[in-house]
Amino acid sequence: MTAERNIVEALVFACSQDPEVLKVGENYLKECETQPGFYTTLAKVLADRSLDVPVRWMAITYIKNGVDRYWRPGAPHAIDEDEKAFVRRTLLGNVEERVQQVSAQLVALISRIARTDCPDKWPELLPFLAQSVCSTSLLMQQCSLSCLKDVVKALAARRLANYRAVFFELTGQLFAYLLQLWTHHLQNSISQSSTEAVLESLKMASDSQKILQQMAVHGFPRFNASPEAVTFVEQLFQRIPAFIQLRKQLSENHPAIPLVEKVNALMMKALQELQSHHPIGYVTYITPTLELLFLHVFTYDGPSEGLVIHSMNILRQILRCEDYQPPNSAHVVSMTVPSQVMEAHQAKTNFFNTRVCQQMCQKFVGHFLLLTKEEMTALEEDTEEFVKEKGGESYTFVLRECVESAFLTMFHEYPHLISPTVLAMVQAVQDTGPEADLHAILLKEAVYRAVGLAAYELYNEVDFDSWYSTQLTQELKITDKRYTMVRYRVVWLVGNWVGVKMSAELRPNLYAMFVSVLQRREALVVRLGAVEALQLSVDDFAFTSEAFSPFVASIVELLLQLLADVEQGDTKMKVLNVLSLIIERMGPSIRPHIGTLLQCMPQLWEESSHEGSSMLRCVILIALTNIVKAVEGDSLQLQPMTTQAIAFATDVKRPEHVYLAEDGLDLWYVPWCTSNVCPPLYSSLSHIWSGLHLWYAIFGVV
Repeated sequence: MTAERNIVEALVFACSQDPEVLKVGENYLKECETQPGFYTTLAKVLADRSLDVPVRWMAITYIKNGVDRYWRPGAPHAIDEDEKAFVRRTLLGNVEERVQQVSAQLVALISRIARTDCPDKWPELLPFLAQSVCSTSLLMQQCSLSCLKDVVKALAARRLANYRAVFFELTGQLFAYLLQLWTHHLQNSISQSSTEAVLESLKMASDSQKILQQMAVHGFPRFNASPEAVTFVEQLFQRIPAFIQLRKQLSENHPAIPLVEKVNALMMKALQELQSHHPIGYVTYITPTLELLFLHVFTYDGPSEGLVIHSMNILRQILRCEDYQPPNSAHVVSMTVPSQVMEAHQAKTNFFNTRVCQQMCQKFVGHFLLLTKEEMTALEEDTEEFVKEKGGESYTFVLRECVESAFLTMFHEYPHLISPTVLAMVQAVQDTGPEADLHAILLKEAVYRAVGLAAYELYNEVDFDSWYSTQLTQELKITDKRYTMVRYRVVWLVGNWVGVKMSAELRPNLYAMFVSVLQRREALVVRLGAVEALQLSVDDFAFTSEAFSPFVASIVELLLQLLADVEQGDTKMKVLNVLSLIIERMGPSIRPHIGTLLQCMPQLWEESSHEGSSMLRCVILIALTNIVKAVEGDSLQLQPMTTQAIAFATDVKRPEHVYLAEDGLDLWYVPWCTSNVCPPLYSSLSHIWSGLHLWYAIFGVV
């Protein structure tokens, strides 16, 4: 009992606001975490409702940490099996919890243990939750539903056959009841007059919706063979329009708006997941899905961000799905093509006619591609963040990237139907100037964005040389502040087209344009847009050093000025990457400008140390490597800087060497290849010679 009291007292100390008291409690708990009986005591604390909420919450937190470190049987100081069993029993006995903070922690803890123990070592968990969600106690139903949601998510991720069999069985037991529960709460959220009752129903509907989605996607070998799953899908098509209508009816400050939008987005996400995991089974629903998107997303001005994201994702998935593409070969007999493939192809062909494509294109460009208020604010106040590239899979969860990806996919599939609409929109905005209203300027920016995104699809439709010479260059001469976003988009547009369709005769004019828009008098967003466009121009197959040579001095100087003006490490890396690329493409002809480049390198190196940016130092090393290559054997003036950089990058005593060593070794190796004699200062880097075996083991080179 004394040990238990000490642990409880330590938990109280660990909740203190006094740093000294807090440290005493944490140190004692750290000593106890590998002692037998520690987690039994913590389980008793979480079950003791007479204790303060922070103390119970802290006990659950320490159990979660113990699960991560000591729950696995082979772990050092592994928790005893009897102690684990007591913790599991205590958790099930306390699922019904009124305090929200404690309940959320309990749910997270149960799902974490279920990931490793269910069903083999915790066979009673699933039957208990299956019974609890049917409880007549509303609190018990809410808590167990929330718990089941997280447990189902953890179990659905398993792919071994025996675990899938367990999940199939669980789905068979609960799906029909959860479908009934979901339908009941959705109906209540629409019919209830009490705001509190509406919020409660929406929360229950949200949790049951998430469980049904996981079960429909992962709980059936073929969802379309299950009557309950088919009923669920059919109800989704009915409920999404109803909730869009409900959202329209709510006043702007209604507290239920976030939950209504969340539930609606979850319903669209369920369709998206079903199509992604069961494309053939989803063939029957292609036409209803496209009609749903057209009627309730592309003709409605106020869909929520979540609904738009999942709508764009499912549109892109249907258009790209390889299972819906019939073979192009004329040698394939039509009898060998599965009927579902032809049905899917026919459904898409029938839906995407001229009228539909024209209307969807107008909605894409005239609504979804318009800059939002938040983006316009970011353009003014946080320019570097505004132009930062998202990358990765952001096109699946970031609104702007989702819209652009869906638009491009649709354009790629039906260029002959969409090109006329885009070209007509380009023609319509040509006369829009800075004196126009804000919406007209935003529309022009969106149209130019669409043309830049679809450069390859519009290759045969646009005479870009003529457009650039007569229209776009004139746009860049407009200095009105309201026109800044259009000027930025023009520079970006030119960068997207330069490698697609620009004649060699216009290249000098293009480089002169870069000299103009990189000036310090320009808005930062235009200068950063010019950096992106310049990189695409220099990295193009048609680039020649002869055409670029008259402008290289000015551009290098302007890029160095921009490098001093920007603040974020990512932006500095982008600018420095362009400088490095110019050095690489210009080769020996960059020699007259080496002195200017070297002057900024030591300062950049020091600044990167203050920012803790190893990636920026990687770019500096690459730039130095390209400079050494450009000067070939005449690298004496570079050796003080390069020797210091190499020594830092290859010092295994520094943690940064993990990121810098390979580029540092490249910089060390280049002079040996370009010089006929041993570089005198480089040979003094004795630690590299002594560590050759280590570098070989790490990188397989040298």
